[in-house]
Order: sequence, then structure tokens, then C-alpha cells
Amino acid sequence: MKITYYLRSPELEETNISFRFYLNRKAVKRSTGIKVKSKAWDDKNQKIRPSYTNSTRINVELSKLQSEVMSILLENQFESSTKKIQEVDNYLRKKDKVVVTISDLFEVFLEERLKLKDYSEGTVKIYQTTLRKIQSCGSGLANTKISNIDYPFFMDFFNQLNDQGVQNITVNKYIRKIRHVLHWGFENNYHDNHSFSSAISKVFKNFDFNSDSKVALTNEELKRLENLDLVKESQLEFYRDLFLIQTYLCLRYSELKQVNSSKVSGDEIFLYSKKTKQPLKRPVFSKSLHLLKKYDLKNLRYPAEQVLNRNLKKICKRAEIDEMILKRDIVGRNVSDEMIPKYELVSNHSARNTFITICLENGMIPEEVQKITGHKNIKTLLSYVKTTEKRAFDKVKSLWEG
Repeated sequence: MKITYYLRSPELEETNISFRFYLNRKAVKRSTGIKVKSKAWDDKNQKIRPSYTNSTRINVELSKLQSEVMSILLENQFESSTKKIQEVDNYLRKKDKVVVTISDLFEVFLEERLKLKDYSEGTVKIYQTTLRKIQSCGSGLANTKISNIDYPFFMDFFNQLNDQGVQNITVNKYIRKIRHVLHWGFENNYHDNHSFSSAISKVFKNFDFNSDSKVALTNEELKRLENLDLVKESQLEFYRDLFLIQTYLCLRYSELKQVNSSKVSGDEIFLYSKKTKQPLKRPVFSKSLHLLKKYDLKNLRYPAEQVLNRNLKKICKRAEIDEMILKRDIVGRNVSDEMIPKYELVSNHSARNTFITICLENGMIPEEVQKITGHKNIKTLLSYVKTTEKRAFDKVKSLWEG
């Protein structure tokens, strides 16, 4: 097997150096991405003439590229030609990207996500926000070399966000996204720093990230929301109904946007999760079917999550969902507890919490609920359960006083 270099357009003053090799007697041609003056090329010796500027550097680069490509082609004799060509293309793609800092790695990662479209728009935004958070920190964190990322790096990031008043639970989200990008970079040979994982584990071990402000509505509260008269306020009625559809079908907001009556077959609705990349099937009952027929969801313009959440709080306040509950904020090692009305914590995320909590509180076993929600892990499913302290106390009293 041989790799041959040649000029792509030798008739031009400047052109790219390309190369070819043969697999199963078929020629495969690729560009090196290196542009040179045509007169500088020595076709017989397959390199740049010594008299031209940067000839040594370019010739070394050509030699390295040839070695890497040959290694890929010869490494596994049993791989298909398609697989080998894909590996060569992956190498060429990475070769053109100079990845030194954590910012470089994030940019390459996001570029691939946008190209492949394998992440939902919302998920991509979270990674973009994480990169902005890194870049907003002082101490040159964004320009930290990947090889130098260690425990002090994550603690610096953690402390700077804490100084901005960002809660630990939110910092947790950003650090987990950094960890994912670093894992991706390691697996794709962008860096060889494998110690970042233990550094992150050390941060998680030393601090409390468990503050949780998510809530679920009780059966009684959900009924109050369903019965709230909003006929004269169509916009608020629409926001309320979106939340109810989301609750009845136990959907994320990104999944709700796919809902329409054409996807209903019998007493089931079929969707696709952008987050888990898995098909979804949910039971449809009279309440949800009524709302599906009420709106032309196929051509609907959905509000931004922030707009929906702001209005849900207003609607829940009208429905007197105002039980005082404990809200715990943890910033660094500082913990603050505050009793606030429940409506202040309601958001579209409360829909799935509500569905799962009501199902379990009314006698369904976790394995049955898991069949509907699609959770692979019971522990993850149970993290959605938001039984209130008052409800738990009432049940204890009923059990022991009876």
C-alpha cells in the first residue's frame, strides 16, 4: 500500500497538496489542507523544494500525515474499506483543528453537534451557556490548557460562580457538561489528560449539590388548576392547558412540541425524544384527548420556556396553590432556608414530577410507572417523586391514629 502526494491544480500559482491511496483497487483522493506555490513542489521526490520558505516544516507535516494515514490503513486488515476511509477522514478533520485550551475543545465539540444535529436545540444551548460561563470567569480559565486541567481549575470555576451568587445545583450542571466534553475529547484523541474525572469527583465529594427547588402538584392542586376559570383570558388558558397536556402525557417541554392529534392511534400517542433518542409511547385518556382536539397543535407557536414558566406561576397563584414549602439554596458552603408559597416554584418541569408522584401516591408500583416514562433506572425515576412533608405527615397520622 502506497500514499502518493500531488498538486490538486498545478496550473494555478497556488494550490492544495492532495494525496491518493488505493483500497480494493479503487483510488481514494483526499486533500491535506496544505496550500503551497505550485513552483515549490518537487513531484519526483514528493515534497517541497528546500529553497522555498517553510519547506522543512511542511515536509515534516507531510511525512507525519503519511505515517498516520498508513497506520490507520494497516492497523486492522479486517475492517471494511468504508470504515478505513471514515477513520482517515476523522484524522484529517482533527488534524485541521488546533485544540489546546478548554475553549478550543468546547468549540470543536459544539461545531460537531451543530453539524451532526445529534443533540436537541435545548441541550446544545446548555453547552453553549457552559462555555460562556467559563469565558466569563477571570483567572484566564477559558485559556487553560487541557493538559493543565485539575482540581484547582474546577475549584476556581466553582468559587467564581459562587461569588456571582450561582447556586451549587446550577454549578453542578455546568461541571457535568465540562466533564462530558472532556470525556468526548479524550475518546476522540483531542487530549490525553485522563485525571480530570477524579478532580471532578473530589469537588462533588467536598460540597453539597443537593438543593432542589423542583415541586410536584398534588391531586387536589391539579384539580384546582383544571377547574380554574380562564375562559376570558385565552392566553393564560392556553398556557395552563399546555402544562396539563405535558402533565397528562408525562412529557418534557421539547417532547410537548411534537404533540398533535395526528400522532394519536387508538388510546396511545407516539412521539420521539430528542433527549434520549428513543421512541415514546404514552397512554391517551379523555382529559388529554379533549385538550389535543381543543388546539391545532400541529401549527402552534410555542412560547419560550421562560415565558411559560412565568405565566404558570401566575396561574398557580390564581388557583391558590400556595402551600408554604421549604426552599433551600446552597452557595458554596452557605445554606439558606426559606419558606415560600408553592406557586413560586412551579415550572414546566413540574409536569413530569406531578405525573410520576401522583401515579406512585395512588398505588402504582415503580416498575409500572417506569414502563410509561421509559426510565432505565428506578433510582432516576424516584428522583422525580416530590411527596410533600405535609402529605407524609398526614399519612403517618392516619396510619398510627387509626
